[in-house]
Amino acid sequence: MIRVTVFVRDAAGDLEKFRTNLERWFDDAMDRVSGFYKRKVQVAVLAYAILLTAALNVDSVAFARRLWTDDLVRSAAVAAAERQQQQRPDAGTTRLLEEVQELNLPIGWSPSDPLRAAPSGVVGWLLKLLGLTITVLALSLGAPFWFDLLSRVARLRATGPPPPPASDTRSPP
Repeated sequence: MIRVTVFVRDAAGDLEKFRTNLERWFDDAMDRVSGFYKRKVQVAVLAYAILLTAALNVDSVAFARRLWTDDLVRSAAVAAAERQQQQRPDAGTTRLLEEVQELNLPIGWSPSDPLRAAPSGVVGWLLKLLGLTITVLALSLGAPFWFDLLSRVARLRATGPPPPPASDTRSPP
């Protein structure tokens, strides 16, 4: 309330100046609040990404290496994705999960021995740490980033050669 009385006094009867001061004060306050919540959300998303990556043992380097070197796994993953694309988005989700599990990709912990696939040597551990870090960073970027990126890639892929310029059918003056 004190702030409003200061605005009334500063405006000296000028309604437009009072309105401008009030709008500026409100916009500044909302910018501060938005920044505060944005920072808090970024920290929370990063924490969730770390927990999810650790809980599921999603190593991006191991995952990419497996798809890069194993032609059978790569072709099976592509076939599963194509089958899913032809279906309705909500149909066959459990079947898709079963197909992904059948691929035996390096995701998740083994119930019998969590360190079964533990890397050997310093280089192996550094690659594991790099893979987990890449996964955390990719998850922390959030869905809007990945949606925009995939939309751009799909748009670029769907575009063909540019259409020919429209010819002017009018006669010259």
